[in-house]
Amino acid sequence: NLMFLANCLNILADIYIDTKRAVLAEGLLTNALNIRKQIGDPFYVISDLSQLALYYASVSEPAKGIEVSQQGIAIAKEFNMSSKLPFLYHALGQNYKAAGNYTEYSNTLEKIMSLKDSMYVANSAEAKAEMDSKYEVEKKEKLIALQKLDISRKNSLFYGSVLFLFFSSLVGWMLFRGYKKSQQIK
Repeated sequence: NLMFLANCLNILADIYIDTKRAVLAEGLLTNALNIRKQIGDPFYVISDLSQLALYYASVSEPAKGIEVSQQGIAIAKEFNMSSKLPFLYHALGQNYKAAGNYTEYSNTLEKIMSLKDSMYVANSAEAKAEMDSKYEVEKKEKLIALQKLDISRKNSLFYGSVLFLFFSSLVGWMLFRGYKKSQQIK
């Protein structure tokens, strides 16, 4: 399974980076990226590009990291995956920082804040719309439940009245019969 193989390569690369053997990680990350490209899922290709760009920043190869980050940003924009952009810009910023280009690093940080703000506004609007629709649905469900309860009460009253009338008639008929028999006996 190519997906699992790419995941395993990324995990192994993370282990090498965490255990200060980062030299061994570049080949693994590149292989994982090539597998993801072969699979053709842009979501994971972007994730792997972001991870590879961060790797380049950590091993002081910012030129490669900047190039990889920009590839990821282009793919994310092409496939309209705006949720991946903050990660890619973070990797880009780390590479600018590693290169000592603090002007571009600052611009990238501003871009990240702008992206997060716009995502927050979009998510807030979506959350509000979702909450409004849930409120309306709950309101309608409550109205339906109240209508069902009202119908149930009316049905209970109707059937209760019918039963009362039936038993009253039965008792009246039995009393009348008893009265009639007592009259016959007299």
